[in-house]
Amino acid sequence: MVEDKAHSELFGALIQSLLSEGLGFRFRACGRSMQPTIQDGEILHVKPVSVENLRKGDIVLFADRSNYKAHRLLWIDWEQGAFIARGDAGTVADGALGTGQIVGQVVAKEENLGGQIRVVPLCGRRVRIKFLARRVRAQAARFVRGLRALRSIRVRGCARKSGFGPISSLALLAFLFVWSSMSFGQVAFDSASSIGQRVSGATPSITLAH
Repeated sequence: MVEDKAHSELFGALIQSLLSEGLGFRFRACGRSMQPTIQDGEILHVKPVSVENLRKGDIVLFADRSNYKAHRLLWIDWEQGAFIARGDAGTVADGALGTGQIVGQVVAKEENLGGQIRVVPLCGRRVRIKFLARRVRAQAARFVRGLRALRSIRVRGCARKSGFGPISSLALLAFLFVWSSMSFGQVAFDSASSIGQRVSGATPSITLAH
């Protein structure tokens, strides 16, 4: 996250200019709230995008006051032109985003595997399906753990004493299900970005040193 306001405003003006010309850029992510999809320090590839082409599950770069964040889209209201995003490792969603706040789409990241750089796609139907499948598995695992925790407690004995009976048990199960589904945070950006080669792809891109 860029902490200096003037510096951040200059950065915003630069990337807006690049994206408006159809140019992309690379940036280093700072933070762990998009794990496991994006690790702290990984280089992200950002390209311009029309909001009409965005889908649930896409990762977007957006302006949040004077800061810039990369979150995954969870909800889209085309009529109102509103979006809700949240990071993969967090529990709190952002407020409603307007179309003017979305700067670009995070389309790939660079992984450093023992000195070998590998570009990993972060957009497209296959990536969205993979993410949704991972999310379902995680929710199921949390729900199973919750059931095991309930079994370890003498729920029936507590229910008799409280007088709620099966209702309280169902309420606990419902709470566990809702809680298990509330799992996604944010990745901000730091000012360290390596100068490198032109990013390959259909849209011309450059690496921005910021």
